[in-house]
Amino acid sequence: MNVTIAIVAITCLVSWLAFNNRNLFDQLCHYPFAEFKRGEKYRWLTGGLIHADVFHLFINMYVLYEFGKMVEYYFTEVHGMTGGMMMYVAFYFFTLVLSNLPTYLKHRDNAHFRAVGASGATSAIVFFFFFFEPTAMLGLFLILPIPAVLFVILYLFFS
Repeated sequence: MNVTIAIVAITCLVSWLAFNNRNLFDQLCHYPFAEFKRGEKYRWLTGGLIHADVFHLFINMYVLYEFGKMVEYYFTEVHGMTGGMMMYVAFYFFTLVLSNLPTYLKHRDNAHFRAVGASGATSAIVFFFFFFEPTAMLGLFLILPIPAVLFVILYLFFS
């Protein structure tokens, strides 16, 4: 089993549980006010494991799966199987946490702001791929071939 599939599976499971349990959703979401006032820093990570709805989850996990398996392959080719998988996991979760920094700094005094989703880490995976394969052709919805640079622009617009 590769690491990308494990991350997708864990994220889908946690999101699904949170879809069906509002209390769990509220306990896991990225909530800068609680992180700042109560020290609940775990939310920087758990907020990326839950999503607003099924469509949000599907888009993030589809993009993560498609690009993540290529980025994971790169890590394992360069750093070996075990080292590469560990570095890939570290990269994914580091960017997941790091992507919450701007909203934390902006909204730590706002008791009404909350955020969820893995878009920051997924975007990091997409940009990592683009950095190493800028001229790649990708299949948009598995049909329409487009250059990677156009996909990145469209993904940024959508995100």
